[in-house]
Amino acid sequence: MGRREVIAAQLVGRERELELVLAAVAAGRDLLLEGPPGTSKSTMLRAITSSWGIPLLLVEGNADLTPAKLIGHHHPARVLQEDYSADNFVAGPLTEAMRQGGFLYIEEFNRTPEDTLNALLTAMAEREITVPRVGRIVAKDSFRLVASMNPYDNIGTTRISASIHDRMCRLAIAYQAEGDERGIVARQTGSVDERLIADAVAVVRASRSHPAVSLGSSVRGAIDLTLIAGELAVVRFGELEAFAGRGVDAGGGVAGSGASGSETSGGSGWSQVLDEGDYTALVLDAATLALSGRLTLHRTTDTTPEQVVLELWQDHFVLEPHLAARGPERIGIDDPAVLHHQDTAREPEPDRRPLTRKPKKLDQAPDLYQRSASGGLIMVGGEGDSGDDDGATDEGVGGSQTTHERGEQQPLEGLLDEEPDPDVLAMVERISRALAIRRQPEDRTRGRGGAGPLVSVPFRYRSDDIDLDRTIEMLTERPRPEDTDVIVRERRQRQRAVTLVSDVSGSMRGEKVRIVAATVGALCADLVDDELAVVAFWKHAAVLQELGTGIAAEVVLRDLLRIPARGLTNVHFGLATALRELQAARAPHRMGILLSDCVHNAGPDPRDVADRFERLHVLLQVDGEHDADLARELAVAGNGAMIPVTDHTEVPDALNVLLEA
Repeated sequence: MGRREVIAAQLVGRERELELVLAAVAAGRDLLLEGPPGTSKSTMLRAITSSWGIPLLLVEGNADLTPAKLIGHHHPARVLQEDYSADNFVAGPLTEAMRQGGFLYIEEFNRTPEDTLNALLTAMAEREITVPRVGRIVAKDSFRLVASMNPYDNIGTTRISASIHDRMCRLAIAYQAEGDERGIVARQTGSVDERLIADAVAVVRASRSHPAVSLGSSVRGAIDLTLIAGELAVVRFGELEAFAGRGVDAGGGVAGSGASGSETSGGSGWSQVLDEGDYTALVLDAATLALSGRLTLHRTTDTTPEQVVLELWQDHFVLEPHLAARGPERIGIDDPAVLHHQDTAREPEPDRRPLTRKPKKLDQAPDLYQRSASGGLIMVGGEGDSGDDDGATDEGVGGSQTTHERGEQQPLEGLLDEEPDPDVLAMVERISRALAIRRQPEDRTRGRGGAGPLVSVPFRYRSDDIDLDRTIEMLTERPRPEDTDVIVRERRQRQRAVTLVSDVSGSMRGEKVRIVAATVGALCADLVDDELAVVAFWKHAAVLQELGTGIAAEVVLRDLLRIPARGLTNVHFGLATALRELQAARAPHRMGILLSDCVHNAGPDPRDVADRFERLHVLLQVDGEHDADLARELAVAGNGAMIPVTDHTEVPDALNVLLEA
């Protein structure tokens, strides 16, 4: 048996992918494997390195992975006793893989900070690195860097630079065929219950196309479902005499193959022993336990993972058998979850759907109100764009769609009504203050992809990445050091510029004003070290706080309440105004947060401007009329997320998710 056949024997399917991976690593190339979890990426690499007789060093990419942890460090105690030397250098996984000629496998590659990824460049390009006080480390010929990442997860991730991509081959790996997934479940569980395995795989595969699910379960869900169902059968029915007499050990397991299998003829298993009702109910309970935590639901859905699992179970055990009983009239589909959205008479959708409501074309430029504005015509939404007065779109740099909108600049003072109702003002200030309890900077752990730079700070019982040079300097001055005399490297969060774009069309009253107050209060509390701007919009727009001005939340809320109630909603002009604010920001990371019901009924299509944001999130107000489809499309165009909020108590959790994205 050849080496390829030996490796293939450890896998189920994946013939093409195995050939491509083997070709890449045999050619001396580094490799990026891109695909959802549970698609045999690590299994394939273990089989290859085992066959080659070389180590596989696995590293999990996250914000805490520093260059020192990847390359290595000098042993602090030995340095204090012996000074620096190559002998007291503790090799990291990159150095170890190079010395041993192994594979360095970095999972969650796109969660790794940029400076850590840059530490790989020389090793990838030159197959060697130079470590201070150690010297030059040359990789053995069999050294390879292999990375993997999940393209469907963008929380806490970073963009991978072109210089990294240019040094790696890329292989996209999708879920395997249904037959292969059944084979994986059988191999991993030891079960020979073919019906249970088929049912488990069918339910798991259906989870990947359910309309409420953004990321379904991997084959690991089917493995767990099969194992749990086998043990649950023993718990519920193992003591039954009739059950024990048909291939099942009543003392606590399935005869001959563990709790998940059976030696009944043909591999039929214990699923054939139970009554149909008992069996399907058992599978539902096992599926709820095994799958509910593995399903990632869309932000817009109001269902629960348990309800989704119930629907998947009903599709498979209730709907599918019913269709099968109809014989030739059965709908020909491979996946029962497709029935949720199947419409054979529908034409393929165009690249962009028509807006739910045809917006009113404005007969004059909208007004942009700013503090102490001098008046005159301005352009928002782009720099140097040209087009019609009605905000037509054209093609920008690189073929991306750009947009502009003209507005008359007006002083904010000419817009605002008299002071708002004292009771309403007191209420919104109370909500804002309740959310504005500022956390200490060291306690404000934000995702941000771990993209902040490493800085040297006194030890505060968190980081274990010691800055040895700085620590030695401190210890020479303090013969009896304190904990804080040890200097460690931690990541300083990069500054962000955030613009809140708040819809004030219609009447600012009831839960709508509470949600606005909660959002302003929570953002002012969270963005202590960042820049915050606030834009209100209706048919027109008003900049209530410019980036870097630091106006108190109470002043912003008072001005929001003083804006007269308006009817039309021009989401485009609100977003274009916010984009104009962000273009002038000093912070390297720029984000817009749209707070609206997204019932766009005036002005150009807002999707034209959404895709120009570095990141645009949407808080969708769903307590009344709303357009969830447009909200979702705006978030997708802006590389962001959309979260529905019903009342102001949901705002803090929603903002935590968005600010970490």
